[in-house]
Amino acid sequence: MYNILIEFGVSKKLVRLIKICLTETYSRVRVGKNLSDMFPIRIDVMLMSETHFTSRSHFKISGYNTCVTNHPADRAHGGTAILIKSQIPYAVLPGYASPELHATIINVRGPHRSITLASTYCPPKYNLKAPLFENTSYP
Repeated sequence: MYNILIEFGVSKKLVRLIKICLTETYSRVRVGKNLSDMFPIRIDVMLMSETHFTSRSHFKISGYNTCVTNHPADRAHGGTAILIKSQIPYAVLPGYASPELHATIINVRGPHRSITLASTYCPPKYNLKAPLFENTSYP
């Protein structure tokens, strides 16, 4: 299945992410010289950048919702996305797409509080500096 995705032009990076979501993946953590036991990785929310999607791209992983912000010229470069498990309550906030910054933004609602998550991409040719982000207000 994964080779077919690559043959249809899906990037290898994206195929690896899909595989992580759909298969039982295990990992370990090293702290100093201590290595933990293997434990399963379960992806609830995945922030993605450089998705290379356009308005003609469709992306769906079973059990997840996909929120996307494409390049403002609708060309297959840049772009951001957030994958979130279907069972998790969330609201999509307005995305942001300018040549120098792409952002997909959601608000995840928990039982006692909410958190806003943003997947962002800044193309390197614009060389954005921290003050731009500090002085930008979000609508």
